Amino acid sequence: MFILVLSALFAAPLFIDWNDYRPAFEQQATKLLGRAVKVNGEVRLRLLPAPELKFDDVVVADEDGSLEEPFLTVKSLQARLNISTLFTGTVEAHQLSIVEPTLRLEVKSDGRGNWGDVGRPGVAVPFAPKEVLLDAVRVSGGTIEIVKDGVPKFTFTNIDGEASAASLSGPYKVSTEYDYEGRRQSLRFSTGAMDAAGKFRLKAALRDPDRAAVYQLDGGVTGLGVRPDYDGTIVMRMTNPAAIVTSAAKEGAQERAEAPPSVEEAPPAMDDAQAAPSAPASPIDSASFIELKGKLRAAPDRAELPDFELTVHAKGRPQILKGSLALEFGERFKADGRINARFVDLDALFGTATDGKRPAPAAVLYQFADWVLDEAAGLGQGVLVMDIEQAGLGGDVVGGLDVELTARDGGVTIERLKAVLPGDNRIDVSGRLRQGAMGPVFAGPIEIEGESLRALTRWAGDRVMSGQTSVGDYALSAFATIGDGALTLADAQGEVSGTKFRGRLQYQGGTRNVIELALDSDRLDLRDMLGGGPIWRAWLGEDTGTATDTGTGAEPGGESGESLLTQLRDDDVRATLKVGELLLPNIPAGKLDAQLALVDGTLDIEALDFAAPGAIALNGKGRIADLAAVACGPGRPQPPGADHRRLARSHRALRPPRGREQIEAAFGARAARHPRRVGGRPRRRGDQDLARIERPGRRLRHGLCRPRQGRAGEARRREIDIGGSVTGERPQALLVLLFPDLPQDRIAEAAGADGTLSLKIAGVPNVKLTGRAALETAALQLSFDGHGALKDQGVALTGHAALATQDASLALPFVGLDAPPSAQGVPLTVSADVVKEGGTIDLDAVKSEIAGNAVDGRAHFERGDGKTRFDITANADRASLPAMLGVLVAWERTASTEEMLGTVGANAAEVWPARGFALEVLDDTEGDIALTAETLVLGAPFEVANATLKARVDRDGLTVTDLEGGLFGGALAASGVLSPRGGGAAVTAQAELTGGQLAALSQSVAGARLATGPFDMSFAVEGEGLSPPGIVAGLGGKGTLTLGAGTLLALNPGPLRRVAAKAKSNIKATKEEIAADTQTVRRTLTKGIYDYAPVRIPFEVKNGTLRLAPATLATTGADTEINGYVELASLRLDSEWRMALTGKNSEGVPPVTVLFAGPLDTARDIAPSIDTAAIESYLTIKRMQEDVERLETLDVSGRSAAQEAAAREAKEAAEAAAERAAQEAAAEQAAQAEAKAAAQAAADARAAAEAKAAAEAKAAAEAKAAAEAKAAAEAKAAA
Repeated sequence: MFILVLSALFAAPLFIDWNDYRPAFEQQATKLLGRAVKVNGEVRLRLLPAPELKFDDVVVADEDGSLEEPFLTVKSLQARLNISTLFTGTVEAHQLSIVEPTLRLEVKSDGRGNWGDVGRPGVAVPFAPKEVLLDAVRVSGGTIEIVKDGVPKFTFTNIDGEASAASLSGPYKVSTEYDYEGRRQSLRFSTGAMDAAGKFRLKAALRDPDRAAVYQLDGGVTGLGVRPDYDGTIVMRMTNPAAIVTSAAKEGAQERAEAPPSVEEAPPAMDDAQAAPSAPASPIDSASFIELKGKLRAAPDRAELPDFELTVHAKGRPQILKGSLALEFGERFKADGRINARFVDLDALFGTATDGKRPAPAAVLYQFADWVLDEAAGLGQGVLVMDIEQAGLGGDVVGGLDVELTARDGGVTIERLKAVLPGDNRIDVSGRLRQGAMGPVFAGPIEIEGESLRALTRWAGDRVMSGQTSVGDYALSAFATIGDGALTLADAQGEVSGTKFRGRLQYQGGTRNVIELALDSDRLDLRDMLGGGPIWRAWLGEDTGTATDTGTGAEPGGESGESLLTQLRDDDVRATLKVGELLLPNIPAGKLDAQLALVDGTLDIEALDFAAPGAIALNGKGRIADLAAVACGPGRPQPPGADHRRLARSHRALRPPRGREQIEAAFGARAARHPRRVGGRPRRRGDQDLARIERPGRRLRHGLCRPRQGRAGEARRREIDIGGSVTGERPQALLVLLFPDLPQDRIAEAAGADGTLSLKIAGVPNVKLTGRAALETAALQLSFDGHGALKDQGVALTGHAALATQDASLALPFVGLDAPPSAQGVPLTVSADVVKEGGTIDLDAVKSEIAGNAVDGRAHFERGDGKTRFDITANADRASLPAMLGVLVAWERTASTEEMLGTVGANAAEVWPARGFALEVLDDTEGDIALTAETLVLGAPFEVANATLKARVDRDGLTVTDLEGGLFGGALAASGVLSPRGGGAAVTAQAELTGGQLAALSQSVAGARLATGPFDMSFAVEGEGLSPPGIVAGLGGKGTLTLGAGTLLALNPGPLRRVAAKAKSNIKATKEEIAADTQTVRRTLTKGIYDYAPVRIPFEVKNGTLRLAPATLATTGADTEINGYVELASLRLDSEWRMALTGKNSEGVPPVTVLFAGPLDTARDIAPSIDTAAIESYLTIKRMQEDVERLETLDVSGRSAAQEAAAREAKEAAEAAAERAAQEAAAEQAAQAEAKAAAQAAADARAAAEAKAAAEAKAAAEAKAAAEAKAAAEAKAAA
């Protein structure tokens, strides 16, 4: 604007009388600008050596004519003219220098500016502005102030730049630099000439080096003199080098992020709020690159982006958001934004990961709330609506995110927040968000419901509940206040497994956290929530004072064995519980009325009343001082006279869940009134007390012993003798009491119906214990005989173990693996000599039978430094490589989960497991495997004879270093690697088969000998995906198939030769004979032999499709062209065999096409499709041509004109029929070729679409897949 004004000022002296000097210049400039112009300094003109005109201290009045606060001030204005162009009537300024100009632009409340009257349209001047050329305009030391309502809004200082213009009315080109808010920026723009309506085009680029930002505009500007409007496009790009993560750093961070969260990394929400994370403060700080593009309509009082696209790269993950934005710059700044996206990674945008670990959801939400409040502080009024299909939060996927936020006066109201949390849990929140003393504070109603509280609490990072909760319907609603280190749930109402409760929860963080809980319910069912495991293990934890098997000792944490009470030792807790009927796992239902207080490490049981009619009656109060130091586990000294209570409690803890036997014990004086008795008098054996519990009619036997005196730790040095058995529906659950690392839930599912667990051990625990343990159910028999000891470095065992089952899938849970479907219903027996010392286990003389096939070998396992190292050697009659790899597939996921994650592509063959990968086991495992097998099945029909396999397992994946054996009569050598890639896997494989026999290959694949002769094949492929079908669908590579001289047993060129011979004969064929001939070709073409010469056929694998290069099988008198491909994901074959005669008698004889298409898993059912249309057309045309030739050679002498005309008509009709037949044949061939091309294009497009879908789903599923891995690891640790 000031360039336009100053250029007009420069033009004024060109048409005045120089003798008038300053007054004349001021008068003409005022007339031209419509504003008072004052030259306070000198006016100097120099003609030689070049014309130069200079004005000092020029002032242009404001809109009201005042010079007190002028529209424009210029320290100096100097123009150098081109003297040669003056004689032509054109004014051209070589250089116009403007020194220290200050331009003040004011925007009124109605959007008009104070420049609207500048220029006075219609005022006559003695020259046309278009005749004034501005070759170069230089500005130095300039300032522009943009004022709104009398208050400066934007100030640009130290403006230095250049401009040029063809005339005073444009077009203009400007390049300048300036300072804005302490940052140096550059601006370049160009304009088009203004049309009659006052519209011109603007192209501008603004660069902000300090922020690595570029802003580009391209559109039209109107109303510059009154109320300027811009309508065009905007592109904004911003780069943050500090946030760019290198590839190596990303891989390392990803590996660390996928590790299961510990207690420290996932504290409750209030702990995160109290910690008040400080970085990153906004998505801009987290993003390495931001791009905004879309349409822009702007005016001084408003701006609108009706349809923008925002791309944000944060921590290596691109995210695309679309939406609209409307801004109003009135008395109150208003903003209305709408955003929608398929996936947004909130962890990447707002998370503050520490040590490469993923942030807890509470920490991410804290950062998001803090950012929202910061943005709201600068708004007068605003609305933000978000519709996000999936969002990454806390390392998992949150779906259906529907949010509406409103901001007013610095506060934020959550009008609506709905989402589907992990585990299909749903949340609905509304309320008020404000800035508290320590950070964001939320207050408002909250509703949450679902079926998997375990998934929710594990995702939320809860310290205790994630390891205790299981499944079951639940719902909770309350008025929640969260923030400033406090959490309050007031007027809480909920439902668990169909039972309702009400209450209040208050948490206040501090030096000692204070927790107050009040719970009231008529009937409360916690069985599904707590699971089927022993209640003492779920809530009281394990004995952490004894070293683990690894020799490293127990680790602190909610899932490492600490009890709930121990974890609360630094908290003050008060709880009031009133439940009319409480249902807990493994405990009879009863009424509970309790008041508990845990203050300064002392548990004060103020009142405890639990009564299960006909089963248990417990009433009392007491105190446990220094709770964290109280010993846990067997052998704890009991107070005198507590034998009957100790026995009753032990009996209830050890009985099988849902067992048929109801154990009823009494306390105090009520013992005699129950139909059970503590039988016999306590008998002394050495320094032990023995007792027995029995029920009339049936006995559940177990001996209980303890030291008569001394500390609990001395039990390991005293002789014990324990024997007993439990019979019930789930006695196998008791194994978890003895071996806490076993996965209790999967063992319970595996063992099935009624059974018996028996145990007999005797000796001194820390010296030697000898005995036997056995579990016998209808589906599984497990036993161990030998001796062991409780050493400082862990349990030591030496003995013989055996397992037998009719379903191998029941055995794998004992080693913590999910069983693939191929293991179901497979008989299995295993026996081995076991030696365990510290963290090492040796299995020798391993003998087993799997489905009648013998397997023997040995194994060595060593646990240390958080890793399991192994060395396995095995010999087998028959083994299956897919079955062995099945343990790396996430069978525990449902098909619907895989569909949501996009891990399994459409149209995948059943041979590929329709599940994602479970490669977490590789993170802390490494070792070597050596296998020899008489038959190693790679997948039907590929069976390798006398196979040897060597493999290596480590965190980089599973590497098959050497696989050798016999296949299809030849020698196979192969290798490959399966390595983790985010939530999926990558595969590379190489193989070479030499000396193979086609007879063996065709017999295995199609069930019949279709060819004979030798062949060699080699290939190398690679790919990656979220599942086996995904990897196969994206495979790429190359290979070669080399055929030696051989014979096809189902292809015969003879029928085609007979057609050629008949076509060359003089025998006229009828339509019926032609149809019969073509039928004969179809019937006999695939019956006979076809000897072919050696040929080399390259092939390429791309997007999961193996495509053969065009090749020819040559034989005497015929060539057969082969084109074909195999869709590997669907295992579907599509091939075309085009047989054509060669030699002197083959001229004109068309080829015959044979199509083989169908699924390879039913290859023997694929029937050839033979196209003889070209042969039929060929024979028909030959017959018609012969008719024509006969007509031409007929003697027509003596015929009448009518006869000659009839002959001509017959000839023309025959020729026309022949031409039509030829056209029809050509059209049919073209249609077939087009159909084939369309089918091929469709197949290519489908393969490309599946590959693209897998690639797009990979980023969206990575958080979910990693969370699944984390959940599996946590479940394993919790067990």
